[in-house]
Amino acid sequence: MKNKVLIFIAGLVAGVTIGVLFSVAIKELLIQFKELHISLNRINVKQNELSQRMDSIQGKLVPDAKKPVQTPVAIVKPTAPATAKTPATNDNSKAANSKSANTINTMPADTDVVVMTNQLVSVISAQLKNKDTLNKKNVQTDSALESMSDVNDLAERVFIRVEFWKSPLNYKGYKMSRGKVVLYGLAPVPNATIYTLDYNNFLVINQTAFRVEYTDDYKPFERVSDKAILKKLGL
Repeated sequence: MKNKVLIFIAGLVAGVTIGVLFSVAIKELLIQFKELHISLNRINVKQNELSQRMDSIQGKLVPDAKKPVQTPVAIVKPTAPATAKTPATNDNSKAANSKSANTINTMPADTDVVVMTNQLVSVISAQLKNKDTLNKKNVQTDSALESMSDVNDLAERVFIRVEFWKSPLNYKGYKMSRGKVVLYGLAPVPNATIYTLDYNNFLVINQTAFRVEYTDDYKPFERVSDKAILKKLGL
């Protein structure tokens, strides 16, 4: 009988203890849920404030439709002019200048973009002179040197077309083909001469000599300072 009472008391104490612990755990869990709910509410409030700020910033960044929109100026790098089949004379310089009078081409009226292009300033015919000391027999027998120096090609010509161009980028250089020399950055002159000397070509303008060669790409000017070469050219 005494054992049964002890077992009953022990069971009662255990039940009460478990009930207390369970109620404490439930209360703690409810507190945590409440705190989580409060944190979520705070996060939602912060998000709403952040969204309102972003909308305000975007509203400030939107350009005013009443203000004119300025478009940038597009600049075109030097482009190769069309190759002429026959050399031009001094009589053609006026016609060439009149065709190139407009140096700035505007786009259609619905845009403000302005395209700056190269300007053809002047066209002359430069005289070709051969100062090579080699005789014609040696030149004819040495085909490899002929292909490199183009002596025969220049010997067959008397004049070559020279075009003076102005670049909006202030580019200075030249490009040379068998029938034309294109010059950028040099002031136009009425007369020029191209000499062939020791398998090299020299452009002489205003007592200044430049070494030139046939090239499809624009190259910078190479001014001649060698006194021996200048003496042979008569400068």
